Amino acid sequence: MRLALYVNRYSMERLSSDSALLSRLIDRAKEMGFQRLYLENYRDGVTLGPEVIERLRDALSKDFDVQGGLAIGTWGQGMGRHGRWQVTGCLSDRRNMEVYVKAMAELAGLFDTVLIDDFWANWCVDDVEGVKEGDLLLDEAARLRHAAYSSELLYRASEEVVRAARDVNPRVRVVLKVAEWREQFYLRGLNIGRLAGLFDGIYVGTESREGTASYGSLVIVKLVNELSGGKVVGAWFDSYSGYFNSVPISVDLFRYQLRYSALSGVEEVTLYQGTEVLDELRREHVRAFTEELRSLRPALEGPLGQTLGVKVLPVQTAYPQPHDDYAPDLLAEAGVPLSFGRPGDGDCALITEGVLDAVDLRGLLEEGVSLVVTGGALARAIRERRDLGLLGLRPDVSPEPAEFNVIEYGGLVSSRSHRRPWAYPVLPALRESDLSGARPLAHGVSKGGRLVLAYEAERGRGHVYALPLTGYMYYFTYHQPEASRQVVRDVAYRCTGLRLLPPSPSDLVDLSGVTVTAFRERAFVSNENRHWVRALLERRDEGRVELVIPPGRVALAVGQAVYVL
Repeated sequence: MRLALYVNRYSMERLSSDSALLSRLIDRAKEMGFQRLYLENYRDGVTLGPEVIERLRDALSKDFDVQGGLAIGTWGQGMGRHGRWQVTGCLSDRRNMEVYVKAMAELAGLFDTVLIDDFWANWCVDDVEGVKEGDLLLDEAARLRHAAYSSELLYRASEEVVRAARDVNPRVRVVLKVAEWREQFYLRGLNIGRLAGLFDGIYVGTESREGTASYGSLVIVKLVNELSGGKVVGAWFDSYSGYFNSVPISVDLFRYQLRYSALSGVEEVTLYQGTEVLDELRREHVRAFTEELRSLRPALEGPLGQTLGVKVLPVQTAYPQPHDDYAPDLLAEAGVPLSFGRPGDGDCALITEGVLDAVDLRGLLEEGVSLVVTGGALARAIRERRDLGLLGLRPDVSPEPAEFNVIEYGGLVSSRSHRRPWAYPVLPALRESDLSGARPLAHGVSKGGRLVLAYEAERGRGHVYALPLTGYMYYFTYHQPEASRQVVRDVAYRCTGLRLLPPSPSDLVDLSGVTVTAFRERAFVSNENRHWVRALLERRDEGRVELVIPPGRVALAVGQAVYVL
């Protein structure tokens, strides 16, 4: 795994006029183990002259492999129209495209690899007649129209900038970086499968900042790699807070971005950006960067192969998913192992509300694939009266939500009432009388009676595992009793032969924030909590091993051996 540092246009301007700063950056980049630097020539309406880039390239190439970068898609004063997010320029405006094409051509004349930052998308909603920004939240028809328009616009714009680069340098590799907000890709024109044919590689943003699930840093790499036909070449993260860009992200979250980027198996990981590695505010981040790599790198030696777990399907959709946006990330934070790609006989496939339009549920079951159906997907199927019998439901069932206070599972009754609220939402609210050819796996109890929180139905050569307890995914991952998460981990075990468990069924534990990244011969169990965790990791063919993981650390399980990294 190669390490790279991206130096943006603002840092480039400082370095070009401050030789002492340049010397400090060279020393720090060597200390941190960077082997490659990307030098940026364009951002926010300003293009640096080729002579500036060339001078810094020559100074830095004595110690590093140096390549080019640019943030086409950003906007500055004096350009054409911009999007509602003012930093972005409208790709439909020729005045903007002329700036982008010129910057690309100049950079390709200086480097054999060019990396495009992730502003390359359509943020100009008013390009589509009759579509307003507010429509893009829940109006499916408006989203589909905007997605179709944006996909064609971005493809044509990409053809133009790639052609401009290759006209200057036929050898140049043009690599597109996509951002971390993957659920918006299709809406904003990023049809990954189509764009992958234009570019020589795809880079993935793995920024998982405050308020998001850290495991998304791994999920997005794996999904984009599947969507692009295996063209992902790198991951990119930064040190910015998710709430205020003027201050750094917490050191722990910074560390997890690096951790999951490395575990994704990419050939290159890039840190953004430049002179910020010299900032006093980021001293602890620099230390964490070095420590994390020192502990992880030996464990990553040799081929990792595919991860093991519930299959997340490589599907892009414009369908609004208020219940299931980033659902795989949150399931992983509940200790559910994930895999990625097309499922086969014996696999479990994750079915979310946005996936329903893209897959043939009956066909998957006939192929021996079992379906793990979220509460959000189940509620949508009920609203639209689709495949209800296949999903184990009666035709007159209601999609309404409810709440429960106690979960009954595995012969135990549990809640989570110690100094916390103990009302938990469920969607849809099902009773046993709503099921058809299915059997309950877990119940929720409240004053209103008993609800079915999870159930199983045999269909074809597979099973349907329906999970109403995941209808409000964030509550499921972080607020429901631990037994709720164990229900889903146990369902995944039926397909994967792998699961995380509390030390004993009656232990008062909380395994939220404990993730499992499993490969054929090794498993990485990460504790993102600020407390120690005790748990068991079970593999069907190897038995159980006990894990005792300090806060923020990783346990590596190889057979019956466990190492804390």
